[in-house]
Amino acid sequence: MNFDTYQQQAGRTDPHPPGSRDAMLNGVLGLAGEVGEVVEAVKKHVFHGHALDRQALVGELGDVLWYVARLAAAFGISLDDVAVRNLDKLQRRYPNGFSSECSRNRPENAANSEHSPRSGSIADAGASQGVGLRLPSPEERDAFELAVREIAVVGGGEG
Repeated sequence: MNFDTYQQQAGRTDPHPPGSRDAMLNGVLGLAGEVGEVVEAVKKHVFHGHALDRQALVGELGDVLWYVARLAAAFGISLDDVAVRNLDKLQRRYPNGFSSECSRNRPENAANSEHSPRSGSIADAGASQGVGLRLPSPEERDAFELAVREIAVVGGGEG
């Protein structure tokens, strides 16, 4: 199945006509809600020690996909086009694959830094604004990365 076929079949269960205000609002609000459910499941697994219910996660990710498909349809956008453009963008940004160094040194990052100078880390920025930021410990970052890798296995991918 390709993305456009999925998008078309998902439309059978959407009562809102594409292009309508209700289709747009239902798409964006539904997507936000379903992403929140995925976030909650991962948060409970990583930070609260809950077992990861992979089947429930697959269901929630399916709900996210449905809302992405319907939101694109609401605006007359082909889901195949979304997927192709996204991969093209990533290929241009990271022709040799992703690395943190390549991400930090992208040309658009240099252009943005000229307009918003940084004095240090995000924690420094938060502290200067009176915001109590606490960055995750190395152990918390490792646990999160492990959970993300475990989740990637659900979809058969590696990341």
